[in-house]
Amino acid sequence: MARLLRILPAVAATAASLCSSACSDAVAFGPPRTLPARDRKIDWEVSDKTRLMLRDLGPAEGQEPGQATGFTAELPEGWETQPPRQFRDASWRVRGTEAECALLAAVGGGLRGNVDRWCDQFGAARLSDAALASAPAGELLGKPARVIELQGSFQGKSDWALLALITEGDPLATLKFTGPKAVVAAQRDAFLRLGKSLRAGGGPAPAGQPAAAPAPAATGGFTATLPAGWTQRAAEPERFRDAVFAVGDGGDCAYTAAVGGGLRTNVDRWCGQFGLPPLGDAQLTNAPQHALAGQSARLIELQGSFRGKPEQAMLALITDGTPAATLKLTGPAALVGAQKSNFLQVAATLRAGAAPAAPANPAPAAPHPAPSPNGAANAGPFTATIPAGWQPKAGSSRPLHHTFGTQGEVYANSIGGALREQLAIWRGELQLAPLTDAEFAALPVQSLLGGDGVLLDLRGDFRGTDGRTLPGARVLVAARAVDGAVVFAKLFGPAAEVTEAEAAFRSFCASLRRHP
Repeated sequence: MARLLRILPAVAATAASLCSSACSDAVAFGPPRTLPARDRKIDWEVSDKTRLMLRDLGPAEGQEPGQATGFTAELPEGWETQPPRQFRDASWRVRGTEAECALLAAVGGGLRGNVDRWCDQFGAARLSDAALASAPAGELLGKPARVIELQGSFQGKSDWALLALITEGDPLATLKFTGPKAVVAAQRDAFLRLGKSLRAGGGPAPAGQPAAAPAPAATGGFTATLPAGWTQRAAEPERFRDAVFAVGDGGDCAYTAAVGGGLRTNVDRWCGQFGLPPLGDAQLTNAPQHALAGQSARLIELQGSFRGKPEQAMLALITDGTPAATLKLTGPAALVGAQKSNFLQVAATLRAGAAPAAPANPAPAAPHPAPSPNGAANAGPFTATIPAGWQPKAGSSRPLHHTFGTQGEVYANSIGGALREQLAIWRGELQLAPLTDAEFAALPVQSLLGGDGVLLDLRGDFRGTDGRTLPGARVLVAARAVDGAVVFAKLFGPAAEVTEAEAAFRSFCASLRRHP
């Protein structure tokens, strides 16, 4: 059996090499350098969508005008309730302005983590402990809250302001009001009244009475044969954790059925999270193979500092292709090392359904269901109207993955990160440079997920992140940033076939919705 991937020997060899080159010379280091937020390495696993435990709530029956979905409030004059929106528990807008207000009833990351993130988003200096402790008092969902006020540039908009209420605890609740400084300042008192009046459920709670906590999500649709010391928890689909397990004292294991970025991108990201250099091509290629939910996956082992904690480790299984399936166990190095055989057992027995299955040899994933006679289809997190002539892609785990023509393919998905950075990755698949500011601003609009996205139209020799090549290709990508994630539909194939399918693709994008 091939040797398991080890990172520490490589680090030790590098240190020995450096020492041998200057064993007797004193080494002088310059002063420490602090990078601005925009230059720091981004940890995609703690983006808004994957880090903040955001939940989906549908509209309540019989909702009254001015009443937020699942919540009641005294709506200020001139404010209007917005339609239900992904990852927000409630949303409002000041009529005739760009100022928006959003409620997140259960957010991870703690008080300091969330406020620091807001400061970074506005290019503002982080608040000191004293400033945070002395922030004005407010009320949100019947609980004491701190009032946070920031000004700066936000998402490319200058002279912007943030007014927020944030409770303590983990998870906590936030009410954020962002918009032009003048509007936010004029609406400050109205915002604070809104926060004080907010209650969960069908009516206001008595003053000072804490609102009921949101109900936990149901256990996900994946099960496995669990060893002693492993406990299955509720799935967290809003964080792309389709199955979650607690392991011993401090171990966390999560299965994600479909993650974008491909093998290389995800493994490099994990290495960065542990403060390690990317793996060499040979290390990645020769990583041992094991079963994961009926597929073959590569085993990656990392050790180092993780999320500010020293002596941590990760065991990760990842399938080839995009999207990939992953199973990751993180925790203290001693615990993770002792759980390796149990981890592989869980991976081999992991299956979708109501009961665990016996271990099986890796096998291709089952295809998505075919479209219904009226042309509508749903798969995974999305539903859409499938154009005539498109056929389900057999064996694919991508949502709404279909084929057309001789080599054309189309699918929908979502991935963590920023829209512009993801557009640059897609352009890189055709060896094209990232968009300039002018090119980005000039992108055409495409309806997607019930709102306005952008349409990327590329031509050239295509090389996907999974290694697939297609000379003379054309690629169409409709994409939209939605609260820390990028939702997209991608169509590619020979240029002539894509041109014929362009109108059908635009209709497909316009019909795309979250699966209820």
